[in-house]
Amino acid sequence: HDGGEFSSAVDWARENISSCYDLDKMLGNLAGYFDYEAFARDAELGGDISFVQLSNGNVWVVNHH
Repeated sequence: HDGGEFSSAVDWARENISSCYDLDKMLGNLAGYFDYEAFARDAELGGDISFVQLSNGNVWVVNHH
């Protein structure tokens, strides 16, 4: 997913996952347990993306790919 402005890292993760996968179809009732916060953290720690806190409280996502 491209970078841009999001309300939070979790919001970025939700949009990124939903644009690539249908978790409801893949996981059924377990889809609600997907950890978007961990996904966003791992993406940043892995060097794929960076989150920059903006003065308006949102985050800017920089995609390194």
